[in-house]
Amino acid sequence: MATSRADALAIKAEIVAADAPAKTWHFQTFATLEEAVIFVNSEPPQAAGEFGISNRSDGQVDAIYYL
Repeated sequence: MATSRADALAIKAEIVAADAPAKTWHFQTFATLEEAVIFVNSEPPQAAGEFGISNRSDGQVDAIYYL
């Protein structure tokens, strides 16, 4: 099931707030490519090589990101 935009941004904020000593890879499914793009560009935006996507046959987008 795809994560809503609000939930995805909240998850990202929680990861950043945890102030982990090292970055780690995370996985998320988005309803659309647009949702994934909004997520990757939200604060803090991912740098080159820190985000990858894959289109699914059901129209959703799987994303892996480094944060």
